[in-house]
This record gives sequence, C-alpha cells and structure tokens, in this order.
Amino acid sequence: MREVAASQGSEETDYGFSLRPEPDAPARFNRLVERVMDEAGDDYIALPTTDGGTGYDRVFIIPLD
Repeated sequence: MREVAASQGSEETDYGFSLRPEPDAPARFNRLVERVMDEAGDDYIALPTTDGGTGYDRVFIIPLD
C-alpha cells in the first residue's frame, strides 16, 4: 500500500495517510479506491469519501498494526 501512496501522492494523517486523485485522472483514482477497498482486511482499513457526484475525492488508509 505504501508503494501506491508514493506513486499517487499521499498526505500523512494522525492515524495513517490519505490519497487524493490527480486532477486529470479521476476515473483512474476511482478504480484505485475500489481496488484498495477490495484488498483491505487484516493489514489496513480504507475509508473513502465521495465527491458528491459519481466518484471519490479522497481515501483514508489506516494501518492495523
């Protein structure tokens, strides 16, 4: 997950980090959020927020270690 954060651009939070979409690639970010949520489990929790339309504007990643 940290590799995804490094390639996407991330922001540290109190409990982990968050990812935001690149301005020119919202569809790619939506697919990334779907993948991150599908792969969440014993390692981390993924909490996405919506843009109020048809996609996501941020996803918070909280490690469970």
